[in-house]
Amino acid sequence: MKEIKDLISKRYLLLERNEDEECPEEMKIIDNIALEVINKLFENRDNLPVDFILESLTDLGFSPCLIFDDDGHWAVDCNGISTVKSQGVSMINNVSEKLFKESIREAIKHFLKILKEGS
Repeated sequence: MKEIKDLISKRYLLLERNEDEECPEEMKIIDNIALEVINKLFENRDNLPVDFILESLTDLGFSPCLIFDDDGHWAVDCNGISTVKSQGVSMINNVSEKLFKESIREAIKHFLKILKEGS
């Protein structure tokens, strides 16, 4: 976990340094660090705490939603629409049934696989 946290911290520092004026070389490094974090999350998906995985994804800019259906299945998706209102959050998710798995960990593992394949 420490290695992943260190990579995320390094990425944050580079993002802060490039906030006002982007350096193309450093932006490529930032993207590569994100890919490295995704790969490390995928490689260690069976051993890392699920909350650490989800929180690490948010550190990379993802907005993972953990979704439960009424049949006892779980999914993780980032394609929902949410609107923050003064009294709460309104969310709309249209989730493919292919994303639903038997457990939270299986749903997260499937989501990480999708991210890894897309990188």
